[in-house]
Amino acid sequence: MLTARAEEWKQNWLLEGRREGRREGRQEGEAALLLRLLERRFGPLPDEVRDRVLAADTATLEAWGARVPDAGSLADVVETGKHALEHLQVLRDILAARVKRWERDWRLKGFEEGRQEGCQEGEAAVLLRLLERRFGPLPDEVRDRVVTADRATLEAWGVRVLDAGSLASVLETRLPEDLLEMRTLLAARVEQWKQDWLLEGRREGRHEGRQEGEAVLLLRQLERRHGPLSDAVRDRVLAADTATLEEWGVRVLDAGSLADVLV
Repeated sequence: MLTARAEEWKQNWLLEGRREGRREGRQEGEAALLLRLLERRFGPLPDEVRDRVLAADTATLEAWGARVPDAGSLADVVETGKHALEHLQVLRDILAARVKRWERDWRLKGFEEGRQEGCQEGEAAVLLRLLERRFGPLPDEVRDRVVTADRATLEAWGVRVLDAGSLASVLETRLPEDLLEMRTLLAARVEQWKQDWLLEGRREGRHEGRQEGEAVLLLRQLERRHGPLSDAVRDRVLAADTATLEEWGVRVLDAGSLADVLV
């Protein structure tokens, strides 16, 4: 069972990994769906085109995906010079969506940093009161050490204050060799946990991002082909699983109406 501190680390690293995986997965999902649509529309693709699609960024993939239903040739889809204004509009839309996501992430990060600082300040304040209760008025030097100490040090001092015979024995920084070895081993284990949890979060985020990427690309194509979409249609697309999105993505090429796609 994880301690409260380890659980906090786990959640932070899972979240960080999930964000990275989501970005990668979204790009992979859009690229995979676009390749299937291009093959359905224009037949087997040259390796050069596959490489361009797989290496393209999200904005480019979405711009290309929107062109597929009306393009007369493969070149009309992957030509970048002809559709500069369209590409720019897609970039603007994506940037606006990303700014919102960044704002949410920054608020979350700021909240987490503030919470950690608050916990550290709280632990320092409690320790100072315990030290004063046990040993009387404290020198400024001791106060400064406590206020600037990290949480691990504060917790270690907090445990010692119960049995310490003097102030110096509480704030003793030299550690026995066996404790130093334990700290080294713990640091190595924490690093392993970090990598494992980042990888776990990245896998989860990649799966989510891949589905999100396919949904976004399909929405672009539907809007291009059938005009503005209702909220109900958007919700259906965003909630659909990968298999359904791929099926709808293929239908959009030949469907005469929106209902024919989402049947």
